[in-house]
This record gives sequence, structure tokens and C-alpha cells, in this order.
Amino acid sequence: MLVHHATHDEQAFKYLLNIMGPDRICYGTDYPFPLGDLEHGAFIEAMDISDDIKRKVLADSALEFLGIQL
Repeated sequence: MLVHHATHDEQAFKYLLNIMGPDRICYGTDYPFPLGDLEHGAFIEAMDISDDIKRKVLADSALEFLGIQL
């Protein structure tokens, strides 16, 4: 299942993590448009979540979705 959701709210993002799991969430941007996250990835990096979850959301989930192995 592919779901699009945009948030810059920590509670909403943690709710999304609980519902979907970090394996089904990929970080994306609207670059070059400044729509909330002016320093890309900073919102996720600053959150009080494990480094494993951050790595999945910022990279691993997208790589898996795209079928790319490093």
C-alpha cells in the first residue's frame, strides 16, 4: 500500500510511525519549494526516535521500495 502524507508535526509523525511502521515511510521533499522543512531531514534528525528508525525513514525504506541494493 502506498500512502502519501506530509507532516512537520512530531506527534503526527509518531502516530504515522505507529500506524504504518518505519518500513513503510519514506522521507521526501518539495525541493526547491520551502514548504516547512527548510533544512531537509532536520525535522527527522531532531526527533526523539531511534537511529534505526531515522535510517529507515531517511533512506532504507525508499531504497527497498525502488528495488535498490547498496
